[in-house]
Amino acid sequence: MRVAVVVTVKNEEADVLKFLRAIESQKRKPDLLVLTVADSSDKTTQIILDWAALTTLKTEIDYVDGNRSMGRNLGIQHARRVGAEIVVLTNVCEPLTYWLEILVKPIEDRLADAVGGSWMLDTRSAREDAMGLLTQYSPEQFDETRISALNMAVDAPVFDDIGMFDPELDTSEDSEFVRRMVDHSHWVFVEPDAVVVWRPATLTLRGAAKVYFQFAKTDRKAGIAKGQYLMTGLVYLTVGALAVVTSPLALLTLGTWLGFRARKVIADERLLSEVPFALMAAFVLDWARLVGYAAGHS
Repeated sequence: MRVAVVVTVKNEEADVLKFLRAIESQKRKPDLLVLTVADSSDKTTQIILDWAALTTLKTEIDYVDGNRSMGRNLGIQHARRVGAEIVVLTNVCEPLTYWLEILVKPIEDRLADAVGGSWMLDTRSAREDAMGLLTQYSPEQFDETRISALNMAVDAPVFDDIGMFDPELDTSEDSEFVRRMVDHSHWVFVEPDAVVVWRPATLTLRGAAKVYFQFAKTDRKAGIAKGQYLMTGLVYLTVGALAVVTSPLALLTLGTWLGFRARKVIADERLLSEVPFALMAAFVLDWARLVGYAAGHS
């Protein structure tokens, strides 16, 4: 089956060449690489053009004036026009050598309509390790409802059935897309051995708070994960109510909740020195999500 890799790119001059070389080094080469490039303020576009002039991979470059959903859709449309039967979606990252071969095999074997791979975090300090545990799913938490367009293969007819990514969504577009696949009874498969190495914005507290705010805002707009936001809001309402009656009980309730939120950091003996930071970060991220979810109503 003909496979196209579709990636959206913006302001990635530090990492885009590493990504392109990783695609070139795949055991199974894609039949087509489609790069949808947003207007970047750095040298990303020039790096891509210089690389494309030399590579032996069939590469197409599209330019998008819009959000990530629009970029993904433009790339998917391009890939399908030239005959792609499987569309692989990713971001700028570093796929391991056998990533593409492993990711598309369940679709080629007619065992799945879509496949989600896994990722390893490119962390560079104990603080980043703690933020990674706090903000990213662990393997035991990962299932077919949590696959991401960071690492996803889709059988092309799925797009005919459910459409593409919602162009109104700036973030969480892949969560909403996966929900539609599941709702339409498409078989979504998790392949943990299809691995990309990734350095997300959530490895700093400032970056994570910004991402959590934006994701929560979009989740409200898309009607996603209502129960999670309701639970978090109820916890803080309870803490506030208890504080009126008895401060110690309020602090105990809050501490228990934050301990639950930071449980993966607390359980890692290597990161004991980061536990106070992780508890504080959990509090900040909770409020970034709650404020973002409220903002999504407007």
